[in-house]
Order: sequence, then C-alpha cells, then structure tokens
Amino acid sequence: MLVHNDLWAANVLVHGEPGKMSIAAVIDGDRSMYADREYEAILNTDSATFHTGYGRLIDPLAEGQTRRLAYRLLPSYFNAYVHQHQVDQPEDGRIFEEHTTALLSQWKQLGLR
Repeated sequence: MLVHNDLWAANVLVHGEPGKMSIAAVIDGDRSMYADREYEAILNTDSATFHTGYGRLIDPLAEGQTRRLAYRLLPSYFNAYVHQHQVDQPEDGRIFEEHTTALLSQWKQLGLR
C-alpha cells in the first residue's frame, strides 16, 4: 500500500462548513512510500478514527502492537542521529534520543529480541 508518511492535520486541506467538512486535498506527499498501512500510526498514534479511514481498525494482537512499536523506534533513532550529527540541532537530537531510549525500554519490557 502507498502511504503518505507525513500525514497529519497540516497536510490535509478541507473545505465546507463546520459539520459538513470534506477533504479537498492531501499535500506534501514527497515522503510517500510503499509500506504497511499501519506505518502511518507512528505519526497518528493508535487512533481508531484515523485507521477507520483505511477501512479497518489497527491490528489489536500482540504482533500488531510489536510491529507498531518497531515503526516508532526506527524513525526515532534516525531522527536522533540526524538532529545531533547532520543538522546541528542538539536539543532536538536529545529529545529524540530520550524518546528512542523510552521506546527501547518498552521493547525490553515486552521481552523482544
């Protein structure tokens, strides 16, 4: 499935009146990629409403939860490296490093290898 990979409110343009809004366009698709539809969950948490738009809810089984944890872990680690070493934003890098460490702790608590 082609996923947006940067889908959040600022990238969805809507039109209409309150209570009768509809999507006019989805913008900023330069990060789009083929991936598991649940990959979008790394930006949109586990919102059931968000995933209803894909026609089904997210996988509630342990395997699905583990997969989404991995989906959060990998870009967090990547962002920590990029911010600390490539774009000279050490404070943002520290935040991503702390987030990555917290995700690794969750991984360890689940007993994953």
